[in-house]
Amino acid sequence: MSSSSVCACNLAKSDYLSINDVAAASPGNPHVSTVWRWVTDGVRAQNGKRVFLDFTRVGRRIYVPRTALEAFFAELRSATEQVRSADSESDDSSHLSQPTTPRRRRLARRQRDHLAAMDELAAAGIA
Repeated sequence: MSSSSVCACNLAKSDYLSINDVAAASPGNPHVSTVWRWVTDGVRAQNGKRVFLDFTRVGRRIYVPRTALEAFFAELRSATEQVRSADSESDDSSHLSQPTTPRRRRLARRQRDHLAAMDELAAAGIA
């Protein structure tokens, strides 16, 4: 085996990261199970689109190409920029509007449900 074929093989291996390596290389140091969810379930971007981390399966193991990790973060960043630019174009007072995050929506829904339940109890004469 020539040294050039060994070098090409090493380059190919270095282009792929294991799930553990992806977790270690990602900003914020996410847990390995978080990276697994990026692969299997994706991440809902701010524009509502679900973004998945591409992978390659080798036997029973999962590997992520470095280019796929970069593309994953770039797509999430692009979705955030789209939402920000749409907000700034549609409303001059966008800095005063509430951010549209899943936590805010859950809180707002919980508050609506609570008010509806209180109205129902009041109508029944219970509260």
